[in-house]
Amino acid sequence: MFASGIIGTAIGVALGLLAALRRDEPTDHLLSVILLAITSLPEFVVGLLLVILLAAVTFRLLPAVSVFSIGQAPWNSPRLLILPMATLVIVIVPYIFRMMRAATIEALESDYVEMARLKGVSPTRVLLRHALPNAITPTIQVIGLNFLYLAGGIVVVEYVFDYPVSGRVL
Repeated sequence: MFASGIIGTAIGVALGLLAALRRDEPTDHLLSVILLAITSLPEFVVGLLLVILLAAVTFRLLPAVSVFSIGQAPWNSPRLLILPMATLVIVIVPYIFRMMRAATIEALESDYVEMARLKGVSPTRVLLRHALPNAITPTIQVIGLNFLYLAGGIVVVEYVFDYPVSGRVL
């Protein structure tokens, strides 16, 4: 759960920044539409689609279930963790993306960013030094809520992948 949250946060923030920088371009529209469609899917649907795509029907690259023997540490078999983690990452990325995109666009349109641009500060420095610190604050709240969401979503994902860890205890 924790690793999925970290990976999902990094991907969501990066995609949100990319979409904000390419506002109203095809990249922005494509990312927004795809991630909005993913938002409507529950965890078990995403998990089953990943199993169909990567484990059962299409590619058969990964195991469809994550069965561990008693006493075996999960990190000893990383292939068994890929599908459950990918499911959780895919489920949380759209929320972080949308908040990061909106907050970055708002920060890039602010007066202090405009002043930095007028002073001749490079676009990368404007983004990283002026816009990002102000855009990340509301995104941190969404990240915290997503970690709480993962605590509940992990129960469904562990059931789908037959992964007997904290979900059964919860």
